[in-house]
Amino acid sequence: MDYITQKNLYKNNKLDSNKIKLLEKIGMVWSLKKYKNIKIPMICYYNIDIEKNYNVLKNISTQELQIKIEYLKSNKIRLYNNNGILHEIFNIE
Repeated sequence: MDYITQKNLYKNNKLDSNKIKLLEKIGMVWSLKKYKNIKIPMICYYNIDIEKNYNVLKNISTQELQIKIEYLKSNKIRLYNNNGILHEIFNIE
């Protein structure tokens, strides 16, 4: 089943709850409207959990996000912990 079909089934409350849980577990975002100011492509590329990191992501520029990611990667530091929360460097202004 493709992405659009799943979104339509979800929107019409016809998608199985187990499928919803599995899709959300791998980072499915059902609506981008509430995330319109967030850097979706970069967040998806690095598999950053939007829900868990919303407050950080809404207040960070794309450039700052990229610089901090590059710093962590070049120093072989994980971007986020086991719970999916971004590294503390993202909270530094």
